[in-house]
Amino acid sequence: MQSIGMLDYLIYHHLTFAQGMQDKVKLWNDTGKGNPKSMGISIAETHIEIAKSLEVVKETVLKERKAPNCKHLKKDRDIDPNGVVYCMNCNSDLSEKLSPKKKK
Repeated sequence: MQSIGMLDYLIYHHLTFAQGMQDKVKLWNDTGKGNPKSMGISIAETHIEIAKSLEVVKETVLKERKAPNCKHLKKDRDIDPNGVVYCMNCNSDLSEKLSPKKKK
C-alpha cells in the first residue's frame, strides 16, 4: 500500500532530523547567546512527537486495510489495473471473492 510507504518515509525523516538537531557536535548547536542547544533539543522533541503521531496513523491504516468494513452494493466494486478488487464508493480494498461479475 502506497500510503504506508509514504508514512514510513515521513517517520524516518522526522526521526533523522531530530537526531541531527540533538547532535551536540554541530557548530550551530554550541552554547552561546539564547542557548541554541535548548532550541535544537526542543525542535528534536517536536519531530519525535510528530513521528509518534505518524506511527499511530500507520497502525490505524494497517488495521483498516486488514478488515475492510465495506457494506456498499456489489455494483460499486471494480478491479484496479493491478488486479486488486476495491469499492469505488469507500475505496476499500476487498478480497478476491468479492470481485464484480464480468460483463459478457
